[in-house]
Amino acid sequence: MFTCLDKWRRSLLGAGLAAACIGAAAATGAVPAEGPLRACADPDNLPFSSAAEGPKGFYVELADKLSEALGRGAAQEVWHSTLYARRAVRSTLLARRCDLYIGLPAEGDFMRPQVVMSAPFAVHHYALVLPPGQRISGVAELRGRRVAVQLLTPPHQLLATTEGMQTVTVRSPEEGLQALADGQADVAWLWGPSAGYHNRTRHAERWQVLATDGPGMAWPVAIGFRRDDAALRAQVQQQLDGLQGWITGLAAKYGFPAGPALPLAAADAPVLRLAAAGAVGGLMGQATAAVVADAAGSDAMLSRGRTLFNTNCSHCHGPNAQSPEARIDLRKLGRRYGDEMTEVFHATVRAGRPDKGMPAWKGVLAEDDIASIKAFVDSVQQRK
Repeated sequence: MFTCLDKWRRSLLGAGLAAACIGAAAATGAVPAEGPLRACADPDNLPFSSAAEGPKGFYVELADKLSEALGRGAAQEVWHSTLYARRAVRSTLLARRCDLYIGLPAEGDFMRPQVVMSAPFAVHHYALVLPPGQRISGVAELRGRRVAVQLLTPPHQLLATTEGMQTVTVRSPEEGLQALADGQADVAWLWGPSAGYHNRTRHAERWQVLATDGPGMAWPVAIGFRRDDAALRAQVQQQLDGLQGWITGLAAKYGFPAGPALPLAAADAPVLRLAAAGAVGGLMGQATAAVVADAAGSDAMLSRGRTLFNTNCSHCHGPNAQSPEARIDLRKLGRRYGDEMTEVFHATVRAGRPDKGMPAWKGVLAEDDIASIKAFVDSVQQRK
């Protein structure tokens, strides 16, 4: 998509028109109508976005608001599954099928320099879900309670490395809330926006949902643009700057946890950091963090390796290395290479195989990251 400046700047005759366009935009805070903004969105990812009848989702409503503020009417959604973060961005935003991608990570280097970000417009948190009236001021207070926690998330990693914790592992916020409702858990530690939304829409706000803070617990999000769309980014940023109160109200509408976040990371807890590929707003439910641990073969290392694999490798080799295509099924490396499996693995991961689409990860992933992924791949080998 080109703005009026982009279209006219290509022609010497357009110089005067470009100046007029700049003056009009400065005077009105908007740009002439060029059709609606096209926003990348997942068709089935409430509370962030939905193509079904009913709530549009936090990101879709924000896209509509921005498009209308620019004088272009409601936004046009370009639907694409966000199961794999980078693939979703490549297939939509970078393929020029849409103009902006709401909910990308505001920190780190996610897909840069191809993608440039707005300033952060919101911060999403993992959240504690507690019965009314209860309070938690530290991780130690969770001892003795059954804690429903999402698999391979920062809260899961933290509890897994904290002594005396009794966890009930779940795959989604919905499952975590249901564990509470069924009496299988006493408290839950879940992805906050989804927990808050489903607590409101499915459980009549039965529990309090409290944002938590600490390493890996908070995710600032932004709007992503193509590198050559600097003019559009500036226009959208101008509108965002004036919409913070409205955005806060929109988050409350969808039940997102509000108020000061609880600092729950234990003082002696392992450091959590984002996996190399980063995370994507509404995609954050799929993205995870990794525990920096060195004990080879330990549960923490295997969990970390699985997280890194699913974040960086699963778009080609399948979630948890379970690919139906024999040529890229990493569960069969041991059978294929025997005693040479370790040497082949490290050579391929570090140097890549560009002719087969395998990138080189040396310098992208740290050596301890590669070692953790190797430990996970070892754990899923099929010897027969």
